[in-house]
Amino acid sequence: MYILSKIFLLNILIFSFLHVNIQAQKLDSLPKQKEKDTIRKSFPTPTHMRIGIDLIGLGQLAFADKNAIHITSDISFNNKHLWAIEYTQASNETSQKATYKSQASIIRLGWMYNFLGNQSQEDVFAMGLRLGNAWYNESIKAEVQSATFGTLPVELSNKLRATWIEVNMELKARIWKRWLTGYTARYQFKPQVRGNETFSSYSIPSVGRLGRNNWGFQYCVWYLIDFKKKKKS
Repeated sequence: MYILSKIFLLNILIFSFLHVNIQAQKLDSLPKQKEKDTIRKSFPTPTHMRIGIDLIGLGQLAFADKNAIHITSDISFNNKHLWAIEYTQASNETSQKATYKSQASIIRLGWMYNFLGNQSQEDVFAMGLRLGNAWYNESIKAEVQSATFGTLPVELSNKLRATWIEVNMELKARIWKRWLTGYTARYQFKPQVRGNETFSSYSIPSVGRLGRNNWGFQYCVWYLIDFKKKKKS
């Protein structure tokens, strides 16, 4: 009886082995599916680029004491992730008891997420962050009264660099063919200033007063460049 039970278990093991072997051969004979190209999916490609200019800054060119030219652009990845770069050339002049002048070159870099990415390939309602950099010069001219020497002219100047972080919100909508319009609102945190400072720096043109947070607003018009290749019929 013991020998018969051993023989029975051996037969079961042999049958199980043959069954598994046959199933493995059947799986090997099936056509293999192509492996998905996961590397290509992990590196998204840009789909759009928008280049715009601030209309409010162009309107300020009519004033002699304050003007700014603001150019903005962004590269879109599936219209969800937007990488933005902005350039501003601005100046300011104020005359009261003294004459104050300032001139700045400003570059902003940042990222935004578009909440309309799944609904539209052109329109944008996005929020994100920017890192701002400003290289600016300031000068002040005044006349000081002296009991001994009378009226004396005084002139001071600064050559500084400022950095700050800002929160941005953008709205862009297509109005005609590849043209879009909309606005950019920004909240700028207190900038950090360094450089050759001979008097207390007052403000950064197109940014705002130093020592406090500032709001910014631009109303722009953009032109859309499409990177996607059109499929042949």
